[in-house]
Amino acid sequence: MKNEKEMRALPWPEKAPLSESKVVLESAQINSNLDTLSTEQNRAFGDKTPNDSAHNKKEALLEELRSIKADELPFRRRELTKKYGITSADLQKFWDESRNLLTEKDEELPVWAQDVEKWPEEVDLIELFELIEKTIRRFVIISEMDAAICALWIVHSWFSPYATYFPILAISAPFEGCAKSSLGELICHLCCRGYYTFAPSMSVLFRMCDKYSPTVVIDELDQYIKRPSYAELTYALNSGVTRGAKVVRTTGENQEGKRDIEFFSVTGPKCIIGIQLPMVLDKTTSSRCIFVNLRRATQAEINNVDDFALNKERPEILELLLEIKRKIRRAVEDYHVAFQRRLVSYSDARLSFGLYGRERQKWINGIALADTGDIKRFAKNNQLKLNEALNIYDQSSVSTPIWKERFIKFASIKESEVKLPSEDQELLLQIIKVFKQLHVREISIKELCVQLKRRDRMLYENRLSEIVLGRKLTALGLWRDAKGEPKRPVRKIIKGQKLTVCCLGDVMRVVDGVLDKTEF
Repeated sequence: MKNEKEMRALPWPEKAPLSESKVVLESAQINSNLDTLSTEQNRAFGDKTPNDSAHNKKEALLEELRSIKADELPFRRRELTKKYGITSADLQKFWDESRNLLTEKDEELPVWAQDVEKWPEEVDLIELFELIEKTIRRFVIISEMDAAICALWIVHSWFSPYATYFPILAISAPFEGCAKSSLGELICHLCCRGYYTFAPSMSVLFRMCDKYSPTVVIDELDQYIKRPSYAELTYALNSGVTRGAKVVRTTGENQEGKRDIEFFSVTGPKCIIGIQLPMVLDKTTSSRCIFVNLRRATQAEINNVDDFALNKERPEILELLLEIKRKIRRAVEDYHVAFQRRLVSYSDARLSFGLYGRERQKWINGIALADTGDIKRFAKNNQLKLNEALNIYDQSSVSTPIWKERFIKFASIKESEVKLPSEDQELLLQIIKVFKQLHVREISIKELCVQLKRRDRMLYENRLSEIVLGRKLTALGLWRDAKGEPKRPVRKIIKGQKLTVCCLGDVMRVVDGVLDKTEF
């Protein structure tokens, strides 16, 4: 006759059951017994080792789950279900329970690393994108395209446990005073566990990324990225865009006088800020970046925006930022499965959206996120559940992928841009605005210099002359024919002087594919 303790012990198979019906039956029994284990049973197991007790096995499972990061769970799901003899659905329940146990220890975390409470009501993703975009344009003079890209990147930082690639958001400007840091601070306040820093030491950066999985916002990068002491920062940026990126370090000597090897994960979303970043960064780093180009605002434009640095501590602003974060948290909970399903559907190489190689890797997660928002709106308009909408969306004739098509268009524009120095982009933009302000189709180089100095005396007063401007325009390819062959500059007699003339058509030909046309 079997021992009474063995009769009461919960069956816990060493291997995963083979048949599906057996899995469901035994998993239900395990789940029920784990939650209703009596005090008498606990006493009966008192003399046993932890592995002989169902209660202790549950504790062991929860302890192991607490040590696993969210981005590692998909890769260990099969191992854990087999090890503990439970189904994937039950593992997800234990995973949620382990997360709840971790939240009880949030007081020990820094404020920026603590989770926020989710929004109590269902969130429309499209409305969330528009709210973030509106908030960004409230504080920063930025193009519609760049504001939409920043909004999607912010939401994507919260979906990072389910993403496949983490493109670097690079905020660049031709010179100081373009609100780069203000935009970086705002993004940091809205991202998942945003951490804003300057010149971080590599040992701190590795350990912080591994412990907290933050969204790191690094400012003033152009000041130190080329220093030999920061060479490792380039490697961390390059490798941190994909999963599995580890930095290996040796620890201090242990009691035996030996050094151990320690691995630090640097995977996760990162934002970098600096002047003329396309010229500062290595080509390998630039190929992993989504560039957001800012410019210096005019006085009239400055009067129409709020200063984030001066207003970020106001209660109403803090309340707005917290509301956005809570809504994103709720969106992650509601739509992460739909987001993953769209990513899987995009695994077909034929769905390139006109993007290939690393370009496709950079943008595919954002496209899937925008597509998820469109599908949710489609389900809402047709009174369907989200799963039903996912199944019929691609075949439906009434689907309207507004944000998806918009984001694909922005991706195509960004990737087709000629990587001119930011200062040259700013110069071309100012020249076009001069043509627009004067309502002319051509202007002399001499008059163009005068107008540019009037528009921005600080930048052009001592740095721009007719000769310098002429050389810049020649280097940019202004005086070339339709075939790209050099041609002689047009010269006309104006007020008794024979002057070189700059034509709007030639400027627009150079600008084509370089600047965002919504700027002018």
